[in-house]
Amino acid sequence: MPQAWAAGSVFHLLQAILGLDADAHKKSLYVDPELPRLLPDITLHNLRVGESTIPLRFWRVNKETRHEVLALEGDLLVQRRSGLRNLPNERAQLTYNGRFQDHRERGLASGLV
Repeated sequence: MPQAWAAGSVFHLLQAILGLDADAHKKSLYVDPELPRLLPDITLHNLRVGESTIPLRFWRVNKETRHEVLALEGDLLVQRRSGLRNLPNERAQLTYNGRFQDHRERGLASGLV
């Protein structure tokens, strides 16, 4: 029987390798992606930050990971920001129930639930 923590671990992995940091109040999504060689391309569909929804594609070119916003529904700034991996307790908490949601305003600890 699958465990709840095991089912949620894929979202921890995605947040870690894509360096996702959502700030719904500022209508911003920061990314700091670093795809492993075994995962050269990934696209997230229906990524939700606040009232905005986007599909977001990440891919590797040699040792560099790039990203592209494929469409935008709402008002959201997506930008690359280096060094997110060194900011403990500063990341937004994201959950997935058909979409990612920012839970900072609820005062939950950092990381994924």
